[in-house]
Amino acid sequence: MGSTLGLLKTKLNYALGTSETNLNTQAKRQDAINKAIEHILQLYPIPQYTVDTTLAFTAGVASLPTDFCSCYKLWNSSMQLEYVMIQNNDFDNNVSYTFTVKWDTATSTEKVYLYPADTVTLNFRYIQMPVDMTSDADTTRLPERWDDGIAELAAMFLFKDSHDFAAAQEKERLAREHYSLAWSIESKRFQDPRLTRLESKFETMGILTQNIDNWHTN
Repeated sequence: MGSTLGLLKTKLNYALGTSETNLNTQAKRQDAINKAIEHILQLYPIPQYTVDTTLAFTAGVASLPTDFCSCYKLWNSSMQLEYVMIQNNDFDNNVSYTFTVKWDTATSTEKVYLYPADTVTLNFRYIQMPVDMTSDADTTRLPERWDDGIAELAAMFLFKDSHDFAAAQEKERLAREHYSLAWSIESKRFQDPRLTRLESKFETMGILTQNIDNWHTN
């Protein structure tokens, strides 16, 4: 379980350099923290917010989950076939095994459009929209290593709102440093452990060099 909203507010006080709320009210600080978390989820495929489900298609169209934030992948597990997401402006080119997300004017919702349109059910992996934290006891699913990045990014939003763009730019730089570091730690969970060991990297380089040498001699 991640940190509470109350703890993130405290870290935001440090990022802002003050706990004074005359300008940046508690409501604004709370909104900035929630906005920062949502922004991070749009940048990185955070495991704690990744959801696997299925989508049921009718004539190549399916409704998105109500908590949808961003696409991860769409695939047919029985055929071991993955669909490629393309921009909705290019979707009418009808490239096989592609999908896009477009606004449906009839229902005023975003929907998934598929080509070809003959599939009924597909597996869908997506990033879940976080529920806004409203109580100081509410918690985020992001591990604590993301806290500083959240606080600095929230501070950036508040400085921009106050038209202090120099401070906002510095906070954006610090936020990028913090959440890039957090993601570098997070993403190691997906790496082959053999490639994270120093000797394995040298072994891999040796194999690559040997293959290049063999290619040159052939």
